[in-house]
Amino acid sequence: MSFHFKISEPPDRAIRRICLRHIRAAMTCLRQSQRPPAIHKVRKEIKNLRAVFRLVRGDIGRRDYRKATNALRRAAKRMAAPRDARVMLTQVSQTV
Repeated sequence: MSFHFKISEPPDRAIRRICLRHIRAAMTCLRQSQRPPAIHKVRKEIKNLRAVFRLVRGDIGRRDYRKATNALRRAAKRMAAPRDARVMLTQVSQTV
């Protein structure tokens, strides 16, 4: 998903729309959490959200920027262990 701004759309509304799209995509992936690729997709959506926040950090203020990105970073970190375990299992099964 790329960041598309509509010509007639105010920037703040565009940012909100883009963020909501990435949040919905992440939530859809979480509902499919039985599938291992879902974790990877959620982490990608979080990465995209953090990129959007980086684009607007001057407008939202330092405190709000840090609060949002820290929360997203913590969420992604919680999913790192299952992702790493999956990768290790894949690597082990390929070497055997």
